[in-house]
This record gives sequence, C-alpha cells and structure tokens, in this order.
Amino acid sequence: MKTLKIIVLGASGPYPGSDDLPSVLVAYGKNVILLDAGEGVQHRMKKCGYSVARVKTVMISHLHGDHVLGLLPLLQSRSLGGCKDKLHIIGPPGIREFIEDNMHLLKFEPVYDIVIDETLKHEFTINRDVHVQVFPVEHVVPTVAYAIHVSNIRLVYITDTRPLNEFPEAAVEPDVLIHDSTFAYDMRDKAREYGHSTSVDAARVAASLRAKLLLLYLISPRYRNRIQLLFEARRFFENTYVAEQYLKVLVLKKSAKL
Repeated sequence: MKTLKIIVLGASGPYPGSDDLPSVLVAYGKNVILLDAGEGVQHRMKKCGYSVARVKTVMISHLHGDHVLGLLPLLQSRSLGGCKDKLHIIGPPGIREFIEDNMHLLKFEPVYDIVIDETLKHEFTINRDVHVQVFPVEHVVPTVAYAIHVSNIRLVYITDTRPLNEFPEAAVEPDVLIHDSTFAYDMRDKAREYGHSTSVDAARVAASLRAKLLLLYLISPRYRNRIQLLFEARRFFENTYVAEQYLKVLVLKKSAKL
C-alpha cells in the first residue's frame, strides 16, 4: 500500500536572508504536489531527493512574496532540464497575471504546457488518486486553503488567515492539518490586525475539525524558542507539533507518523 509523504521544505515567517520560507511537498506514488513556493524551494527539494521535474501540481495560497517568489525559478528549471510533463498551477485571482507577466519580462517560453486555474472556491480532480477542494480564508489579500484527498487520506493546508468558523465538508476530519500559527496567544490582537492566527487558534481549529495531527506552521521568526507556542496549542489539542524545516510526516491507513 502506498504511503502519503509530507515534507516541510520551509515553515517560518519571512525575515532577511531566510532559507525557511513556506513550502510543503506532498508525495504519493508518482503524484508530487508543491504547496506554496517560497524563495529557494528548489535547492530544498533537491536536498530531500526530489527534482523539480517530479512536481506535477503547484498550489499557491496567495500572492505574498514569501509564498510565491520561488515559483518562476522552478518553472525555468523544469524547462532547462528538458522536462516535457504538463504542470498544473492552482491559486487565487492574480496568479495567472503574476506568472504570465514575469514570463514575458524574462522572455521565458517553457518547453512544456502550463495550465493555470485561478479560483477562490472550486473542486479539482487531479487524477483518480488526488482530489482537491479549494476554499477562501481571511487574510489581507485574496488567499485560499486546500483540502487534499489522496486515496483515503486527508491533508488540509491553511496558511495566512484569521481563524475561521466555517469549513467545507472536505476539510473535516483531516489526517494532517497544517495551520497558520504566526503568533503566541498574548499577541492575538496583532494576529487579527495582520490577518493571521495564534497557536491557540490553530489548536481550536484542529479540535473543531477533529483532526488527527496538527502542525503549527508559519511561526514568526520572533520566536526563537517555539516551546511557548507548542505548549499553548497542546492545552487545546494534544497531538500538536511544530512544522520545523525538513520535518517528514508519513500517513498510512489514517495514521500519521513523524
């Protein structure tokens, strides 16, 4: 039986010189999905044993630099490597303009087909194994989250958002929930102002969705010691871990192992 592999390529909020910008690789057999593409994502993939040619689907949450500035280099590297496989890119409104304008300015013509879908709310069937529900969240720019169903496994990726009260049915009972946890609870007012969540917010969402495992994601670099956020979250959802860079999660038969 195939195992779903989740590799955190980057998990921190932005800061000068960071090599830990948001991106998560999801692999299931020949299906390789990239969730967000922060700067430097290619070399982190390579370090984990994955080439850019293996990525068939990229899902972008929103058009802030820390989530998207690694995308164009990845597109070019696929072409330079002679990859002919089609690439499917999903993202919020504006993702098409971002890609096409940059390709035009760079005078870059890929040697493979790129399919771009802009949406705030939609369902996609990637293939017989992978189904995706895109739904909007509450950030300061148009932002989406992804509920990914791979075989009988559910992964929900929610980054850069104020805590939500309503979710699509596809997001309920995920095996793994990756959720924005930018601030500790004592900075909850700042979190709301900037369109983010606290570790407690993430834990409460995990409990409400009846998640199996919660990964605290996008923690602000102000927290060099992340134990505070972890302890806060575990008061409300025990099976919580910090999404550190290069953390691997394996999911098989509705169970997740770090």
